[in-house]
Amino acid sequence: MHLRHGGGEEQLTLWPRLQTLDFASVLRLTLCGGGLGLMPSLVAAQGVARGDLLPVLTDWQAPAAELYLITHSGLRAPARVRAFKEFLLAALATD
Repeated sequence: MHLRHGGGEEQLTLWPRLQTLDFASVLRLTLCGGGLGLMPSLVAAQGVARGDLLPVLTDWQAPAAELYLITHSGLRAPARVRAFKEFLLAALATD
């Protein structure tokens, strides 16, 4: 795992007992006491606000990743899918 801090970068070698690429699973496992979990702040926000999650290494960042939403284009997509797409675009917007 690579982490960045200021202008530097560190390579960490980890030996996790459990590993997943699904942020919902990372969140559930972390909330159940499964240890540390690397997840986007958007995923962790409610748990942090409730006091169920404690941010650590807040000055460090993991490399940016891409997020894909695959759906029908235009009006063929259900209204709830279009609303979710709009929510994600607003929530993940960066200046």
